[in-house]
Amino acid sequence: MMKRFSILFCLFSFGGMSALGQSTTARTNADSIIIQRIDVINRMMESAVIHKELTSLDTMYTEDFIFSHGSGNVQTKSQWLKSVGSGKARYLSRDLDSIAVEPHGDVAVVLGRIIIHSQSASSDRRYGIRFVRVFVIRENRWLLLSHRTIAEWDIK
Repeated sequence: MMKRFSILFCLFSFGGMSALGQSTTARTNADSIIIQRIDVINRMMESAVIHKELTSLDTMYTEDFIFSHGSGNVQTKSQWLKSVGSGKARYLSRDLDSIAVEPHGDVAVVLGRIIIHSQSASSDRRYGIRFVRVFVIRENRWLLLSHRTIAEWDIK
């Protein structure tokens, strides 16, 4: 599974060159390709979190990645990966919804929601979050620079 995941990530994240300076039609086509790539990467990231594929996740984030939780807690890349791999909480599902990707050359802003089902030793929780994610091109690949949860609610 990890090998297939890594191959798909490479196929969809490489080649995200800037669409600046192109005609409107070419820009629209380039934006469509970027939107598709970012959508696939987003879904692959959520799957990797569920399956605790830390090596794959490590390749999807910039080294200076920041995760800002709805609680106000802020984690660096290494802190986030450590928490995913810790086993304290297990994600049973992380379903993306209402995703909007805004390409801006070598930057893409993503707005959306995730419906999450997680379990820990003391709880079984279903909740939703609204987020803003910022992707950038680094070393010719789309990588996640920032995730900020802007709203969170419990689902009964």
